[in-house]
Amino acid sequence: MSEKKEAVVILPGLWLPYWAMFLMRNRLAEAGYDAYVFRYHTVISTLEQSARELDAFLKQIDADTIHLASQSLGGIVIRAMFHYFPNQKPGRIVNFVPPHKGSYTAAYFSRFAVMRWLLGKSIAQLLRGLPGQWKTPPREIGIIAGDWPIGLGMFLKNLPAPNDGVVAVTETMLPGIKQHKVVRIGHTPSVISKTVAENIQNFLQLGRFLA
Repeated sequence: MSEKKEAVVILPGLWLPYWAMFLMRNRLAEAGYDAYVFRYHTVISTLEQSARELDAFLKQIDADTIHLASQSLGGIVIRAMFHYFPNQKPGRIVNFVPPHKGSYTAAYFSRFAVMRWLLGKSIAQLLRGLPGQWKTPPREIGIIAGDWPIGLGMFLKNLPAPNDGVVAVTETMLPGIKQHKVVRIGHTPSVISKTVAENIQNFLQLGRFLA
C-alpha cells in the first residue's frame, strides 16, 4: 500500500443493520485499510437514492483510493452509484452473494403483498430489470458466490442450484468482471465468514482471489 492509507467502504445487504458488517470492517482494518460501513435504507430507498447517499459518503473520505465491498443488495447499490455518479476515485470492488441477474427467491416472495412491502423499493427495481440497463462499472471487480443453501429460499424447489439459500450462483454473474469465485458459504452468514474477508483482502491488494 502507499504511505497514505487506502480506504474500503463496506455495504450491507437487504434487512441487515450496518453493525452486522462490523466484524468484516474490523478484519479489513487489521489488514491496514481505513475501513468504513455505509449505512443506508435497504427497504424504503430507491436505488438512485441510495446511490446518491453513497456518492456523498465517499466524497467525505480522505483517501486517494477507495475500494468497495458489498453483500447482496449492496452490490446493486454500487452499480447504481457508478451509473448515476460515475466520477469516482480509483479502487477495486468485491461483491459477495450479489443478485446481479435478479433473484428467483425475491420474485417468488414478491407475489405476496406483505413481502413486497418488506422487500422494498430497491428489490422491486431489481425485479423490474432496472440494473440490467446499466454498464458494468469500469473497475476491477471480483464476485464471490455461495453454494451452501442456507437462507430464505432454501425450501423453494425451483431455486436454481447451486445457491446460497437465497441467491443462485448463476444470479451472481456480471459481464466484464475480472474474477468470479464460488465458496462454501450461506447468504446471510457470508457477512461473518473469515474466508470471504480473506478473499476480499487479497482481491483488494492484488486484484485476485486466494487460490
